[in-house]
Amino acid sequence: MTEFRVTFVDEGGHKSANGVNGDNGEPEDNGEPEAAVMAVFGEVDLLTSPELRRSLFEVLDGGRTNVVVDLAGVEFIDATGIGVLVGAANRARSLSGSLRLRAPSRAVNRVLDAVHLNGTLAIES
Repeated sequence: MTEFRVTFVDEGGHKSANGVNGDNGEPEDNGEPEAAVMAVFGEVDLLTSPELRRSLFEVLDGGRTNVVVDLAGVEFIDATGIGVLVGAANRARSLSGSLRLRAPSRAVNRVLDAVHLNGTLAIES
């Protein structure tokens, strides 16, 4: 079985235990909300989706309502994983925030295309 993990990184690509940016552990205040960046690796399926959901909702419910999910390291995703991303995007919108997908792998893009969600979820290349 492929390893699954979620890692928080700041916009500069540095790993962070809690997704908080800034040298002193606090988000920088530039008038624009900082995005929490989560990198996901491995397979996102029925078994691993609950962990992804928990991680996403902890960030959103913790006040970080702008989230970027880096999916470059995802080797497989099923409908359960897509459902988690859609649910988290809806939750972010309900909190006046956003959820964007960054660099979805070929496997993720194939599923997004198949279920016609590539226009529904915001995607960065």
